[in-house]
This record gives sequence, C-alpha cells and structure tokens, in this order.
Amino acid sequence: MLRHRAPRQAGAKYRACRHPVEKTRWHPVWLLLRTDEPRPPAPAAALVGVSVITARAVLHRWNEPGPGGLTDRRAPNGGGPGCPRTSGRPRSRP
Repeated sequence: MLRHRAPRQAGAKYRACRHPVEKTRWHPVWLLLRTDEPRPPAPAAALVGVSVITARAVLHRWNEPGPGGLTDRRAPNGGGPGCPRTSGRPRSRP
C-alpha cells in the first residue's frame, strides 16, 4: 500500500467525509494505513463490512492515482427520466 497520506490524515478524512460512497472507501484505507495493528485487506474488509474484492478494489484505486481515486465517479445524473416508453399509453398491470 502506498502512503499518499499519513494514517492520522486518512482517519480525519474518513470521519469528516459526508458522501456515503467515499466514506466507505476511506474507512478500509485508513485501517490499512494504520501501523499500530497492521492488517491485510481481508480483516479490514470484515471490519468495514465490505467484501474482500471491494477492499482490494479500493486499495487499487488508492495506489494508482492516490486520494483522488476514492472519489465517486458515477454519472451525476440525479436520477433523470427512466427508459422512454414505446407508446404513449400507460402500462397495464397484470
């Protein structure tokens, strides 16, 4: 794991983060950066409540671009209109 930030800084970012997706990503990073009790990704994932695959994906996002990799990159579409209907009639219920 690359040390882009000190564990104390990562912990502060985790506690201050208001975005739920980003907060879930900062938590395992903070746990993995801590030196008081070194952890591999699997125990950190268990503490956070995510899968080991998710914890490793977060770790890869952290190692590549650094802290900016933990931001939410989903399209900010705000839940726009869904799929357009093929006809103007309302859907019938079975």
